[in-house]
Amino acid sequence: MNLDMQMVELPVQCKTHGAQTVQRIKSLDGVEFNFDRPAECPVCGAEQAAAKNREEEERRQREILQGYIDWARLPLRYKGVSFGDYDTSLPEQKRVLEICQRYVTRVATNTYRGWLVLSGVPGTGKTMLLCCIAVELAKQRFRSHYTTQASMGREFRATYQRSAERSEPELFDHYSKVPLLLLDELGASSTEHTDRMVFEVLDTRYANNLPVVIATNHPRGALKDVVGERLFDRLNEEAAFLAFDWESGRKPAGLRTRRAS
Repeated sequence: MNLDMQMVELPVQCKTHGAQTVQRIKSLDGVEFNFDRPAECPVCGAEQAAAKNREEEERRQREILQGYIDWARLPLRYKGVSFGDYDTSLPEQKRVLEICQRYVTRVATNTYRGWLVLSGVPGTGKTMLLCCIAVELAKQRFRSHYTTQASMGREFRATYQRSAERSEPELFDHYSKVPLLLLDELGASSTEHTDRMVFEVLDTRYANNLPVVIATNHPRGALKDVVGERLFDRLNEEAAFLAFDWESGRKPAGLRTRRAS
């Protein structure tokens, strides 16, 4: 059934867009409509709708990004960091940052699948750079997962409890297949079981050409005695070692800044 619809054009004087016209329904099947609401500028209406759509899309993108960051399980203090927050007052720090930035680009575009080892004393920014890498990759919709050697060991031990949410094979599968593994504090806490699980995870990733970024407080020369000959052999072959050869940037309470963490 066809409806008899009559339209009318109403003039609108907009302060921004000048003289405009807007179409309204005058009558529908002989029933006339009252124009109680003043006619509005159609250009303003279109701009407002577009702005609302942009805001909604920006909100959606922020939620997606936050989802990737949350999935990475970063330490709370580093969830909002970016490469721009990293202290590059020393030439060596700038060089390390540039290498990490290039690494992110290659990993995100699947053009490089090697490993990095960040080696230096506590407080030199290794953990922060791990988290910067995770955040920058999250912006490119690339998943990563942060953990420490001690935390990984606790997770594997927890799988033996009856109330465990997932089994050891499931946890092993997660760490072996996550697109990028960020392993902090390698060698800081060690048990025979943890050493075995860490080696097996890294060995599987090594076999499958999956990227890993490792942070350790031990210098390269001493790492072999800490992680064992087999794992050190993998690292020596697969990883680029970045030496953090500067003093700790941590400051006493009251003097801390984000860059010194």
